[in-house]
Amino acid sequence: MAGLTDNPFGNCRIYYELFDGVHDDDVIRGVKMRLNLGGTAANIYYSNFQVSLYGRAGRVDSENVVTIYRALVTRPAGEDWVAVNINEAVDPDLNVRTLVLKLEATEVNSIVQLPTASKLWQDQWYSADPAPWHVRLRSYTVFASTLGRRITPRSAITDIVSPYFTVTGGKTGPVLDQLAFVDLITRLEALDSVNEMEGYDYYIWDDVDELVLQNKNAGTVKRVHSNDPAISYDFTENTDLTYNAARVRYPDHRGEMHEVIVKKRAPGLGSWGRTHVKADTIDAPEGCKSRKGAIRAGKRYLRDHDQNSIDGSVTVTGISETLGDALLIRPGDRYTIGGAANVPHRMKSTRVELRPLEWTADIKFEVTPTGFTEWLARVGAGAHSRKR
Repeated sequence: MAGLTDNPFGNCRIYYELFDGVHDDDVIRGVKMRLNLGGTAANIYYSNFQVSLYGRAGRVDSENVVTIYRALVTRPAGEDWVAVNINEAVDPDLNVRTLVLKLEATEVNSIVQLPTASKLWQDQWYSADPAPWHVRLRSYTVFASTLGRRITPRSAITDIVSPYFTVTGGKTGPVLDQLAFVDLITRLEALDSVNEMEGYDYYIWDDVDELVLQNKNAGTVKRVHSNDPAISYDFTENTDLTYNAARVRYPDHRGEMHEVIVKKRAPGLGSWGRTHVKADTIDAPEGCKSRKGAIRAGKRYLRDHDQNSIDGSVTVTGISETLGDALLIRPGDRYTIGGAANVPHRMKSTRVELRPLEWTADIKFEVTPTGFTEWLARVGAGAHSRKR
């Protein structure tokens, strides 16, 4: 039986889309992989092959900088598959950004040549003839950052912006079981995607390399009066996102779709809502397979949509008695307008538009329901409370 060799006689490379390189800002620090190897050639020549996992600094056609894992392919008697479990750390100083997995011949006479005309096997699962080699990639995890284990939304946000900004504010939050981006996206898109679980307001200023996370109910409370000559305001109450019923679609354990209707009184719809039904159709979370779970999801949705949303703005011109210079106003504060009828108290400013030539600031308020969206994002990431 041949032993391991650093100079194999032949090889086949196995490519996977994700392994074609990580982002230039990151390097691979570890890899976990579960493989199954098998097939007719494996059954005959299994003692003359080895499996190797290489790390490369560039793309798949660059040179190897490290051999991360290597082992002989030894098949136990009576077993059709060889299980290969890889769990290796990678030195970040090597700047590995690409992984290449190879099956290699340890002896020259173990190279199997299969003429194209004689390929009589089928590689589909429903066909009877097995291929000479089968490789099953059962699971994999590539660690390309310093996040490590026990990932929380805040730690993920810190990692996303770390090349450019430090992060302050926010809470530790829940632990996530799964967090992956299938497609390549921008850092801002990744930040917004992770932030859906917490709903932070975040701010970045040009002169400070810092991203500030702020809870949506936080911020300095500022009280202004409607009689202030430097202030004008306009608010609209919308019922576009207000519902008193939800049609929830969910699959059973066989994949067949079902629906359940959940109702709840919506104060935002007033007397109209007591005699009429305004419903929305939603899909239950992916893991929901029962009527009971669908009803629970519908109740959560209606609890977040029984009040009307608010759109409005406050315009400050010049210097206000209570807010000061209009051009120094920033988003994130909460506002109460005294003497104004039908305007909610302690509204969070979501955006401030400055117009220096007019010495004017428009403080925007967009109060929309977000609780259900945050819960749905947490469910999708498998979030759970931290154990103390």
